[in-house]
Amino acid sequence: MLQVKFGDYFNALLKIFLAACCLTGSSFSHPIISEFSASNSTILQDEDDDYVDWIEIFNPTNTPINLGGYYLTDKSDDLVKWSFPELQLSPGKAMIVFASEKRRSDPDENLHTNFKLNSEGEYLALIDKDGLTTLQEFAPSFPKQVVDISYGFKNSNDAESKGYFSPPSPGSVNGASFQNPIPLVEFSHSSQTFTEPFELVLSGAGPDQTIHVETNVDSSGSTPEPNENSPKYERPILVKNSPDRSLQVRARIIDADGTQGETVSATFIYLEEENVNNAERYIGEPIRNFTSDLPIVVLDNFNRRRPSSDRDMHISIYEPKAEGDEKRASVRNKPDLETRGNMRQRGSSTGSWEKYSLAVEFRDEVDEDRDLGVLGMPPQSDWVLSGRWEFDRALMRNPLMYELSRKIGRYAPRTRFVEVFSNTDDGVLEAQDYMGVYSLIEKVKRDPIRVDVEKLSPSDTSEPAITGGYMFKKDRLDPGDRGLRVQSMGSLGWIYPKEENVTDAQSDYLENYLNEFNSAIRNFPDYTNTTTGKHYSDYINVGSWVDEHLLRILSKDPDALRLSTYLFKPRGGKVHYGPVWDFDRCLGCDSDSRSATPGSFSNNDFWNYPWWNNLIWKPGANGTPPLASDRGDPDFNQAYIDRYFSLRKTHFSEESFDNIINGMASQIREAQSRNFLRWSSRPPNGGRFANGVKGWEGEVEQLKGWLRERVKFMDQQWLPETTLNQEGGIVEPGFEVAMSSPSGAVYYTLDGTDPRGSNGVIEGALFPGGQVTNNYVASFVPAKHLIPMNDALDDRWNKFNFDDSLWDSGITAMGFETNGPALSLINTNLQSEMRYVNPSVYARIEFNFNNRAANVNAVSLKMKYDDGFVAYLNGAEIARANAPETPEWNSRATSSHRDVEAVVFEEFIVANGSEIVREGRNVLAIQGMNTSAGGSDFFILPELDINETIAPNPLPLDKSILITSRTTEEANGRIYWSPPKSVYFVVGEDRGSETNIVVSEIMYHPAAPSELEKAAGFTNQDDFEWIELQNISNKQVNLFESSFAEGIGFDFRKSNRVTLRPKEVILIVSNKEAFELRHGTGLPLAGTYQGRLDNNGEQLLLRDFSQNIIKEFSYRDASPWPEKADGQGFSLELINPFTNPDHKETTSWTASLTVGGTPGVGVGENLPDEGNDTDGDNVPDDVEIAMGTDPLNPTSFALPEVGIATFTVEEEEHTFLYFTFQKTTNGALDHFIVEQSKDLKNWESADADLVLMSEETLENGISLVQYRSALPFDNQEKDGSFMRLRVIAD
Repeated sequence: MLQVKFGDYFNALLKIFLAACCLTGSSFSHPIISEFSASNSTILQDEDDDYVDWIEIFNPTNTPINLGGYYLTDKSDDLVKWSFPELQLSPGKAMIVFASEKRRSDPDENLHTNFKLNSEGEYLALIDKDGLTTLQEFAPSFPKQVVDISYGFKNSNDAESKGYFSPPSPGSVNGASFQNPIPLVEFSHSSQTFTEPFELVLSGAGPDQTIHVETNVDSSGSTPEPNENSPKYERPILVKNSPDRSLQVRARIIDADGTQGETVSATFIYLEEENVNNAERYIGEPIRNFTSDLPIVVLDNFNRRRPSSDRDMHISIYEPKAEGDEKRASVRNKPDLETRGNMRQRGSSTGSWEKYSLAVEFRDEVDEDRDLGVLGMPPQSDWVLSGRWEFDRALMRNPLMYELSRKIGRYAPRTRFVEVFSNTDDGVLEAQDYMGVYSLIEKVKRDPIRVDVEKLSPSDTSEPAITGGYMFKKDRLDPGDRGLRVQSMGSLGWIYPKEENVTDAQSDYLENYLNEFNSAIRNFPDYTNTTTGKHYSDYINVGSWVDEHLLRILSKDPDALRLSTYLFKPRGGKVHYGPVWDFDRCLGCDSDSRSATPGSFSNNDFWNYPWWNNLIWKPGANGTPPLASDRGDPDFNQAYIDRYFSLRKTHFSEESFDNIINGMASQIREAQSRNFLRWSSRPPNGGRFANGVKGWEGEVEQLKGWLRERVKFMDQQWLPETTLNQEGGIVEPGFEVAMSSPSGAVYYTLDGTDPRGSNGVIEGALFPGGQVTNNYVASFVPAKHLIPMNDALDDRWNKFNFDDSLWDSGITAMGFETNGPALSLINTNLQSEMRYVNPSVYARIEFNFNNRAANVNAVSLKMKYDDGFVAYLNGAEIARANAPETPEWNSRATSSHRDVEAVVFEEFIVANGSEIVREGRNVLAIQGMNTSAGGSDFFILPELDINETIAPNPLPLDKSILITSRTTEEANGRIYWSPPKSVYFVVGEDRGSETNIVVSEIMYHPAAPSELEKAAGFTNQDDFEWIELQNISNKQVNLFESSFAEGIGFDFRKSNRVTLRPKEVILIVSNKEAFELRHGTGLPLAGTYQGRLDNNGEQLLLRDFSQNIIKEFSYRDASPWPEKADGQGFSLELINPFTNPDHKETTSWTASLTVGGTPGVGVGENLPDEGNDTDGDNVPDDVEIAMGTDPLNPTSFALPEVGIATFTVEEEEHTFLYFTFQKTTNGALDHFIVEQSKDLKNWESADADLVLMSEETLENGISLVQYRSALPFDNQEKDGSFMRLRVIAD
């Protein structure tokens, strides 16, 4: 077969239109799909050097066609799935659109749709610019497609002349090689298990065609692909039990001219007739009787033994089928999926287990990767069968952590539980082939729905192409790899591209990028690369790094951040951590003590691995602040803390953990018993956190108990949220809010901003009350001092009531310095009094404590000193350093304190401080000591802090307001912050509820974009969606705590408009700019929602902050729901919203009266007040609605037109008076009366004097009506006549 390969030349050519004519003749007046390939293996590459599906678009007309706004789709229920950009296609010319899911619409580059084609056959259509009209379709689906054979039209004169092309002809005249493909061999029996011999019959060959066959009967390796030298099929093949290996048959049809069809294969596996007692040792019953509530996976490598390296194999998967009241899987059923493939054991430290894990690769008949969807997971060719044996006896640690990662918004591999049989030693499948419960896991790969990074080709050697995408890992390098050499990290291994496919330029780029980042994080404390000027956050996606670390530390993964750790970098983007991988040794598992204890960070150096040791602080022992020596960015740490406590309220809650674990346990509860019957040497045994439960149920309880203890421990590592006397809600005006914290001062804001600024700077207001740390003795304050000359004062000098009025006065710090760092600190120079006289000095500092002593929570003394001291508070010793056990009046310091350390505050926590501090006057007394009387330098500088509970000064509220608060604590020279607490108080208003809020209007399927809208860049009709809510109560309603949780995503806490006056409406829209282009500005917009409204209908859920349902209902696009709302430009309006009708009932809804709906009006079937003119254009709103114009837009009007024109009546031309007006064809306002008057006072119907000439239907539900006078104008009286249009509601 002749195959045409289009190389670089064609890739360049694709960026302009193909010059060749594709179809001869023309019976079409629009562009057409002239040819497509849904199985492109070797014919046509895109700019990424990928062989992807392609669609040829041809202009069969004699004029250029602007493709902008036409649509391609592979879904009959989504006609506007992919839109063409603005693009001219010349007459008789064609272009290629790649159906690749790559989503590229730059008209100057190759075009790529957001869908792929299914070679098994599916719907394909070209849709007109209105988004409704199908210009061309392959329906209900095109036929099954063949590798490297295309499908299309032979000529354009016959729209039914479709067929196959071999070779494909993208850019050539269709019909040059038109033929049907060589048929596939038909097998009388597909791949299956069997218990009795049978004859396999092959058929399908036509005249001058023969079937050639290969089997593995005489082959110790893989079954070869048949060719013209292979045996011809002449008689049925006997399929019977073989003790050696299972039977695989491969066959293809070959034409007389040597043209070969596709190979087809089938594998037949004999089910052993077993001894019951023997089978019960493995699965409890013979294989022929075996069923499971899990899917069953059967692997057969045709007696090639344990797959320590790659082995060809056949895989079949049996899904549970209904059997009575339950679903059961059986190997005696027809497999739901079967394919050729490859298998090998995996795991660097677990590959030698008896129950080993496997890497499985699906392959097609030519040994290329075969992407298949498995058990509801998206198609892929590479999979992992993860078998837990030693560590994870709950059998779910990997699925659990992957599910948790996905729940917090980070992709992780999808998984399904299965039971596995692996036949590697003979030709029969038997009970002893049972391997147990496994997790089928998709492999981490580059893919738009997995790790979404761009494909790199060797030609990508400059920016922006060279900037991505990359996938790499911190792990053992693949054999033979050199890896990336990155400062601080050592070697990082390549995942994508493979190292052998990476160019030097690409390797250099990524190494340089990572080294630049490394330089930035090592530049403490600026964290900026001094060469590039970039901050470290310019290099990494901080959120993904935070989530990776949290998942690893939550699970206490011993391999975290040093093995099995993945990273990726998309083109033009930053480096992301993830996806997470490999959690079998964590979460308090068996046989690895490193994760045993949930209440510590020991055995795991989460905080000190390269890169992380420059980003994050390790919490201090027992929840104390981090060490002053720890390096770390305050903003990264705060993002980390905030994220953790945010997740604790949702996916890291004990309830969330229990729900996931219980759900997984319910899936494998039956199968686990067989697993541990098979592997009885590794029995489940519960654990210390299993509450005494034993066996596998104990393993499940151990997981839940361990996680509960883990988050309890982690909660204590950082400052807790502030506490309020009420957690928001509805309050009366004047309500007083009090805030407090057990650990520090509270700062707050009232405008939604964060009280914590960048780098930890305080930007909020201090709440006067609660637990606050205040400085009572500061640096450089007045003090009394005395150089004692004898012991006459014994220890009276440090007592509270000692009289120091005769002592000398001064300012701290006190001492002397000949030449050292303390020189600038000293305010009271003692050199002449003290040096060579006495190594000791007494000092007393008074302060007032204006609070009750019972409100003292903690006391701390901070000292700068050279060389020693003893400190007393009200006569009680509270701290000492380098002092003798029993100080005398002339005691010396027991050792020196280095100058560099002496000028840094050292903190001393005062034990029983609350028992020492007095209400009112207090005295801090210090005996400072030098190492000798003649020492060259000496000084003391104290500070005293008291953490106290202060009676709050409540904050009165007079309006609805958002309060954001954090707790702060200062320690080790840093300010530490708690996570934020944001609460909303509704003052003098009602919260949104089921009784006061309705969904009054929905535009779920808008009209297609106009040419003006397309020119503005809005080519997707979904951009024009919107939802309207209305307050139906007589009181102001506040929606701040409300959100849409299903259908679309919208949180009113992020909106600037949350309050609705009585009867007022509010709008949320899909795209603000598109909405305002169509409907005008000034409407009550709350914001833009996430997601899209389903054109087929879907569930919508609006709820309040407490998860109470405000509105929950489903709309639909088909009768009995109003069908005009489905793409014809009309909205779905709630009838009589003020009766709060049931939104679930179709009778509660109608299509809008006008095209475009009435966003922001809230009209529904309740007509506007008579004469109301909202937009001030002198046309009443009800008349504008009846005429199909916008009552909110003064430039949108269509006044009736009166004039004189010539009409032909009974073959004679006469001049007549005419009256023309526009009206809607839908809605209640549909009774129109033309009236006339001679004096503008007295009006009467003009029906008797008018003749209806025409009613022309325009777009979007509008018609144009024209009347003429019954008599010619020349025959009428000329004394003046006035006409008007009256609109009456039926």
